[in-house]
Amino acid sequence: MMSEIGYISKKYNKISRLTDDINSASISVKKHALKHEQDVNIKYPGNNVIEQVYTKSKDVLIHFLHSLIQLIDDGKTESEDITMLTDNKVYQEQITGNPSFKKNVIAILERLESDQVLSINQFKLLDTLISVLDNERSFLFRKMRNI
Repeated sequence: MMSEIGYISKKYNKISRLTDDINSASISVKKHALKHEQDVNIKYPGNNVIEQVYTKSKDVLIHFLHSLIQLIDDGKTESEDITMLTDNKVYQEQITGNPSFKKNVIAILERLESDQVLSINQFKLLDTLISVLDNERSFLFRKMRNI
């Protein structure tokens, strides 16, 4: 029983860090995209993202999305954190169950790699990915509580 709780705790910590990293990166990329909208800058003048933070955030998302595509293609990836999602029902329904998902992720990757602003729908897809990660984190938390 103790080894099971240790194993689940380790998985929970990994997925929590990944979820937090991807969420923070997504927020930074969104803020960077908003800096091009004058009315937003007037209403929220402190909304700027330091260029180094934006670049790091973009790199985090690029690495994550490459790993996700590898997971979709091969059923596994070098990132153990992402591989654990394959058993998650929400992942199966929203990602592997969606034939256009991979194409949309590739489009996001191409825009990030070429330093282009993402569309609203692309940001929504990132939010969906974060929801899947968060769902796995919540599942593991509930599982730890019930051991």
